[in-house]
Amino acid sequence: MTAGKYVINVGRIIKMENDAYKDLSDGEVLDIIFSKFDIDDVGNATERLMSKIDTANNYKKFLAHVLYEDALRTSKAELQEVSFFQEETTENWTLEQFQIQFVKDQISFFESDNLENEVEETWEKIK
Repeated sequence: MTAGKYVINVGRIIKMENDAYKDLSDGEVLDIIFSKFDIDDVGNATERLMSKIDTANNYKKFLAHVLYEDALRTSKAELQEVSFFQEETTENWTLEQFQIQFVKDQISFFESDNLENEVEETWEKIK
């Protein structure tokens, strides 16, 4: 929901100063979203969009599962080497805490677009 130059997001108000789309109408924004998700049938567009969002969320869960399985095969010392935390912070962590934090850190790293170019190159090779 938009209100002037603010977005109301789950009880928070976020100022949209740097939003490239701030001057677009709701309909124009929806057109962009539907286009981004390859939705051209407006008859059931919302249902299809929600389905695609659910699929994206499932992919994130699949990734978390693969990362966690990888972490289960990794020692505490190996996890410390790739941890975003200093050893003083993690010295009292259990192996399970390290494994869970590893998954959270990796997903956060991926979501911050740090690997965008590499991921795009890989995708082009395998599709």
